[in-house]
Amino acid sequence: MTLTRTIVILGGALCILLAAVILRAETTRMQYETSLIEQKIDAARQELQQREMELARWRNPAHIRERVQEMRMADSAEEAAKKKPDKDDGKVRLPPRQKNPTKAKKP
Repeated sequence: MTLTRTIVILGGALCILLAAVILRAETTRMQYETSLIEQKIDAARQELQQREMELARWRNPAHIRERVQEMRMADSAEEAAKKKPDKDDGKVRLPPRQKNPTKAKKP
């Protein structure tokens, strides 16, 4: 074999090996990016499941009734606090008297 033929064969082999190394490095980089994207997808799926569960809880009719009752109670409490007595003569009104539960009834 001549010197030029040997140099050409070695150069070709070098190019092929260099291309193989470059392709492996690129493959590794792409696999890394793919794994990052898959992690983001998994996190998004988990968040979606959490949101769907929350939405299902909000769509539950019993839960909606409870929320409406809570809102009505809060509104009525606010209205009662805002209401002024009809006669504002400066007197403090006490709640009505209750029967004493400790007294025993005599037969």
